[in-house]
Order: sequence, then C-alpha cells, then structure tokens
Amino acid sequence: MPDPAWLSRDLVITTPEAVDFTYDLAGPSHRFLAWLVDSAVILIFIFGLIFTSALVAPTAGLMQAVFITASFATYTGYYIVLESIWHGQTVGKRVAGIRVIDSRGFRVSPGQCAVRNLFRLFDGMPLFYLVGGVTMLLSRRGLRLGDMAAGTVVVRILHLPSPERLLPPGERSEALLGDFALGERVRRTLASREKDLLISLAVRRERLEERARMALFTAAAGEFEKRLDIARPSTMSPERYILNLAAIAHAPRDKDTGLIRR
Repeated sequence: MPDPAWLSRDLVITTPEAVDFTYDLAGPSHRFLAWLVDSAVILIFIFGLIFTSALVAPTAGLMQAVFITASFATYTGYYIVLESIWHGQTVGKRVAGIRVIDSRGFRVSPGQCAVRNLFRLFDGMPLFYLVGGVTMLLSRRGLRLGDMAAGTVVVRILHLPSPERLLPPGERSEALLGDFALGERVRRTLASREKDLLISLAVRRERLEERARMALFTAAAGEFEKRLDIARPSTMSPERYILNLAAIAHAPRDKDTGLIRR
C-alpha cells in the first residue's frame, strides 16, 4: 500500500516563472472539520427546502420530486458557487483554514470548482465519502476523484500580513510606493496569479536558505522587470524590488493620489 506521507508533507509547485513554492497540504482532520461545518450549513438549507416544498407542491409525489431536485441543486451548487466566489473556500473551509487551489499553484477557476464538486457524487459512494477517503489516502497529494478530474489540490491557507508588515522600514522605496503610474501598471498588467506570486515571495522569504533566497529573488526580479517594463534601480537589491512590488500589489491605493494608504 502506498505510504500516505502526504498527511504531513509539503507540496512543492514550480510556477511558469520557474519559481518553486511550498504549500502545506491540508490533512484529513482539517478536511473533515470543513466537511462537518459545510454539512451543517447544507442541512439548514435542506430543512428550509422541506418546508418550502410542502407549501408549493399540491401532491406528495410532486413534493418529493421538488425536494429531491432542489436538494441536489443545493448540495452541489453550495460548493460550486462558494468555492468560485471565495477563491476555493466554503464556510467550512474558512473555519478549517484551508483552500482549494489549482494544482499548478494558481487560483482555482469556476470550471474547476464545478468539475471537482460534481464528482462528489462518486467520491461520496457508497456512504460517508468512502471512495473519496480511500482515494485521498492512496494519493501522494491527498486527492479525491474530484481533485484528480479538476486538477486541484487542497492546501492550508497562507495568512497574508498587512502591507506594512511586508516591508521592513529599511526596505521601503517611496519612489516606487508613491508612483501612481507604476501602481496602475501593476494593477493592469499583472494577472492574479502573478500578484499572488509576489505576495508569496515576500511572505516566504524568511524560510529560504540564504543562497537559494538570493537566486530566487534575482530570478523573480528579472522576470517582473521584463513583465512590467520597469528597470530596477542599480542601487536597489532584487529582494527589495520584489518586496516593494508586493506591497503595491497587495495594498489598496488612494483613488485621488494613487499613494498606498497607511
């Protein structure tokens, strides 16, 4: 039997920018907690459906048909809609501190949310997610069938610090932070996954060995210089350049001046 080592293993994903990131895989306890909370929320909706179907259906047969159809739509729609609009989270996943992401490290798409949750019909068979649970234990990434079909993985949430904490006082560059044109270019040019990459670099830098950290930030700075068509000042280190870009991407900006709010 394959070793279920994913229960305590990090997931390493290489981005298109050739940058490796480590994510903490969500263990069974976190996923079970999320399922319990989501099930409780869904049950509340279903109880409401029972009452509603009894009011609108003139016969017992029609009431049963309405209830079954509405229950299926509620069960699958709950996960699809919330994971789509909350970037891979439901009420239960928020409580448990986990999130669904694309297996390549991107944000999960609505299409992926639909596929992975329609597969709950198979993962839930025969009872209590037996198929899904066994599949997760056999998978090195803890994937159920829905994750395999959709190309997704469930990870623990990286808690982002405030924009101020991204930048130590000595690393701030007022020339970059106060540049309205640069702020607009970052917002318009960078995709969500690229902004996420900047934030991840800033948050995870302390976990890197010094040589790997220098090489990583040098490569990332070069990529973002080309992407934004903004040359890094010769006196500014690659790490400082990335930290300032991360703060710009992460922070709200004043509509009138473009300056980062503090």
